[in-house]
Amino acid sequence: MREFRVKDNNNQILMKKGEELVHQFESCIETMLTTYSSQFNKEEEQLLVDSLRQIKTYLNFPFSTMEDRLLNLKNLLSLEDLLKPFVLRCWEMDCAKGIQIISWLKDDQYRKKERVISASLKTDDNFNVFCDGIIGISYDVSFSSYLGALFKDAAVIVSNQEKSLYTLIETEDYIVDSYSMATPLITPYEITRNIPEGKYCEIVLDARYAVPKNVVYFREEDYDMAESLSKKLGLPIQNLNAKEKK
Repeated sequence: MREFRVKDNNNQILMKKGEELVHQFESCIETMLTTYSSQFNKEEEQLLVDSLRQIKTYLNFPFSTMEDRLLNLKNLLSLEDLLKPFVLRCWEMDCAKGIQIISWLKDDQYRKKERVISASLKTDDNFNVFCDGIIGISYDVSFSSYLGALFKDAAVIVSNQEKSLYTLIETEDYIVDSYSMATPLITPYEITRNIPEGKYCEIVLDARYAVPKNVVYFREEDYDMAESLSKKLGLPIQNLNAKEKK
């Protein structure tokens, strides 16, 4: 669970940023109950309904003091850990249908990541490269590797500072913060629905557990570069613009 604190213990910022998360939780649960309802049995669906009711009660309740509001807000943050397994089913379902999680290589150079991998979403309709990359690596998604996502830049920083509301994960040696409030509770549908035209989203992966699938490219003139990397890493190669044969 996130640490319920921000720098200088500013309660106004704490409430603002905490409620950003809660509104995203609300959107995610509503989307799971509609777009991804086939993934859940009746008991799981009821848990989602109850969680959504908790959120709406909080958002509509006229708390008399900020202390009471903050206490109830803190309790809602536990939903992130509780519902992450549900969200993973949505990602796995859409990955099976063809979406991909791609980390574009800065300067088209492969550098092994030890802590965090930043990736973006590729759908059947489109994809936006990051840092003008022309080759990339696609990854599987798993409970261990998936830290969170957002339909915009997640503003990720790795440091050895104290854990806070921004923290996606804490290890013995470092923490990973997202100052734009990336969260595991976001579905691919929400990302594709909300990403601004011409912009990119960010999916944050734990580099210790992320499993690469393919080396990808999208221009024929970059095939040799992609092939060279695929041989180096022992991965298949994929042209993102090539249509699968039926």
